Amino acid sequence: MPENQNVEYKSSWRDEYLKWICGFANAQGGKLYIGIDDNGNVCGVQNAKKNSWKISRIKSKHVCKELGAELPRYEILGNGVRVFFKALKSALIDEKTANVQENVGINEQNVIKMISENANISAKEVAEKLAITIRQAERIFAQLKQKKLIVRKGARKNGYWQIVKDA
Repeated sequence: MPENQNVEYKSSWRDEYLKWICGFANAQGGKLYIGIDDNGNVCGVQNAKKNSWKISRIKSKHVCKELGAELPRYEILGNGVRVFFKALKSALIDEKTANVQENVGINEQNVIKMISENANISAKEVAEKLAITIRQAERIFAQLKQKKLIVRKGARKNGYWQIVKDA
């Protein structure tokens, strides 16, 4: 199974991966596989029950509580760990917000929802809200423009986004 917006592979645990928890919570939920490299090959986690892993589990649970999300579920898979995150109810897309096609991804739907709430939203703000990089946010804007779901009105700094009504 390849990585996608709901599946992420990590060869080892690092606290910086807590951002994926936020990303999954702000989308439709997801699975974080620890002990699998980016190519989907099992590489294992050395001593998965080590203190640093226990501390990271506590931190991830704390982040979920702060977000109001359900606590993650952990599953030991041989030398790896699978972590399941459920989406926040507030992150689920209301179909009335944007009448989008089936080929629009979750992050794209989230951006359309953000634009409907704030037509002046920037790539930086989108990146922060979705826990992604600014470059990834810029790509989402470009994909939505290419699919003719949004248009930019006015100048780059003083303009705004507009959702195409017949999208």
